[in-house]
Amino acid sequence: MMAGAHLKDRTEKELYTVVAMLLGTTVVFSLVIIYGFFRIPELTSHIHGLEERLTSQSAAFTQNLGAATSSLHAVEQEVLGFRTQIGGVESKVDTISGTVSDLKTISSIDSELLTKYTKVFF
Repeated sequence: MMAGAHLKDRTEKELYTVVAMLLGTTVVFSLVIIYGFFRIPELTSHIHGLEERLTSQSAAFTQNLGAATSSLHAVEQEVLGFRTQIGGVESKVDTISGTVSDLKTISSIDSELLTKYTKVFF
């Protein structure tokens, strides 16, 4: 029976160890839950603050995007106007180049004719 008493002491110790571990785990778990409940209002407030900040930043971004789009449209219109002006200048330069070319041809023909007819008549 001595072996039975030793076995009984051992199982009681193991039982106390298991109960102590369960109690410890329960206490730690309870503390975590209590801490969580106290943190919920603080975290909720923080979330609301972040939502408000996100909303205001989104509105500012949308406003800035609208301004940038308007500026881009204005610049595109200016570029289009410059292209139109450049096209007009290119057309005038082409016309003037053609006129200068014609004048060079006429001036060279006139001097040849003048030289030829000057010899003939004088």
